[in-house]
Amino acid sequence: MNLNDNNKEIIVENVDSEMKMTIMGNWIYYFDIGNSNLYKIKTNGKNKKLLSEKTIQNYEIVGNWIYYSYDKDGKSIIEKIKTNGEDETKIDTEAGNTFFIAGNYIYYIYENMNNYELYRIKTNGKKKEKITQISQEIYLNTINFSANELYYAKKSENEDLAIYKMKLNDKSEIKIVDLKAYATYINIHDNWIYYLDESENGEQQIFRIKTNGEDRQNLAL
Repeated sequence: MNLNDNNKEIIVENVDSEMKMTIMGNWIYYFDIGNSNLYKIKTNGKNKKLLSEKTIQNYEIVGNWIYYSYDKDGKSIIEKIKTNGEDETKIDTEAGNTFFIAGNYIYYIYENMNNYELYRIKTNGKKKEKITQISQEIYLNTINFSANELYYAKKSENEDLAIYKMKLNDKSEIKIVDLKAYATYINIHDNWIYYLDESENGEQQIFRIKTNGEDRQNLAL
């Protein structure tokens, strides 16, 4: 859509609107509906290309590489492929489907018999190491990161949901805020955590709180 005159143009059809879509430069990366195959297409609708036929669960684009995870025989595998669809390379054959990249490392949560362990491995597949074990069950779809900190939601000591952060340099875990809701989504931006929670009247609304746990605000209109 042109923001000046609101003219709309269809770029590509059969896009899975519930899956992740990323725009990098003049390329759009998206999933085709019904098969979770990753494609790319130029923002002008030309040069559509299938990048992978695997059922991808998560992906991140860094430079000229796409890092992605998929499930095979009950195990999550992390691979990388160049944005032109070449040089597919396995990184870890027993990993976690939710991951993020910081510098030359991939960090992920590995679920081991209901235990949640934080690992990291270099983007070239070397130097895999366990960083720490995280108590209680993490809601994997809430994982976010900022600089050297990992953010996530899990049940607290009283079994209620809460948002935590872990400093990767010293592995310390800090509770940020307790939640009233049984589920949430979180996002980190400019030292603020934006998240969903229930208001005093039980309605789901957007809140934000500083990453140090101060200045909680209800952003509902």
